[in-house]
Order: sequence, then structure tokens, then C-alpha cells
Amino acid sequence: MNINHIKKAALGACAASALLSGAAMAQETVTNATVDVTLQNSFTLTQTTPMEFGTIVMFCDTGANNTTTATLSTAGLFTPGATSGGARVINVDATAPNPRSQAVFDVTGAAPSTTLTVTLGGLTNLVCGACGGGNPTITLTSLSNSSNNGTINTNNTGDATLNVGAVLTTAASCGTQYLDGLYQGTYDLTVSY
Repeated sequence: MNINHIKKAALGACAASALLSGAAMAQETVTNATVDVTLQNSFTLTQTTPMEFGTIVMFCDTGANNTTTATLSTAGLFTPGATSGGARVINVDATAPNPRSQAVFDVTGAAPSTTLTVTLGGLTNLVCGACGGGNPTITLTSLSNSSNNGTINTNNTGDATLNVGAVLTTAASCGTQYLDGLYQGTYDLTVSY
């Protein structure tokens, strides 16, 4: 075998080895690279219009267990229930002292085009704070809302509007008749993702 061929083969092997070892050394590593995310789970729920039944006549049945209702729809429409024994409701004035209206709530700052869940509860009876003890209460029987099966959808800017109505029921077998005055009760509204 020719010595020149052996030298050339050895030089070629060394060059290939140098190239391979040089490639292994040409790398960079970044450690602890960061990952960021900003959460905005909160949004604003504001009552823009309180629920107002207007001025009505309401009598409870002092002689029997009869009751009747007053209904305010989510569109603000008032419907007196049928007279039952001595229990009756009569519409008087939809404008005084406050205009009759369903409750209106606005959602702002939520995720755009997103479904939100609506939950109503925590109903309390309506009482007349200025009427004194022994005055019968009005039962806040049920609530209704303008959601679609308990959900509302925000628009493309993350806003939505929800209307709430209610049914009031007269006391059964009340000992005394309702006194004139402002009767107030409360309820809870929760809107969530």
C-alpha cells in the first residue's frame, strides 16, 4: 500500500472528526424561559333600574286562607291576580311615587360572545318598615328573568342586559289588613362564567 494513501486517509479521518466535534460544540441553551398569561375573570354587574311594582291596592283575606297575586313580568307588565275570598289586588298608578318597571341589570367587561349563567334566589318577604309590628307581610313568591334557560350571552364587546320580574302573594289568614306604606323585600342575583 502506498504511504501517501495512508497519510491522506488519516488526514481525511482527522478532518471529519474535527468537523463532527465542532458541530457538537456549536449550540446555545436558554434556561428558565418565561410564560405569561393575564387573567381577567372579573366583570361588572350593575343594577341600572330597581324593580318597582308602582302603586297598587292589596287586601289579604282576614277570614279565610285565600290568597291572590300581583305579577310584574320581565317586560314590566303588571297583572293583578284573580280575587279570592277577601284577597284582591287592584292596579292604581304605574307612575307614582316611582315609575313601574322590571329590574334591569347590565353586565360589562366580560369576555366577548360568551355564555354566562344566571342564578336567582335569597327571596325575602316585603315588609313595611314604617307600619309597625303586627302588619302582615307580602310574600315574594317567585322571580323570573329574561335569560334563555338560565343563561345570557354577551355581545362582541362583552356586555349583556338582563331583566328580572317577580310575583307577590298576599298573606293567608292575616290577622289585620295591610296598612298604607312602602313595602320592601330583597333577592339575590348571581351571574357567572
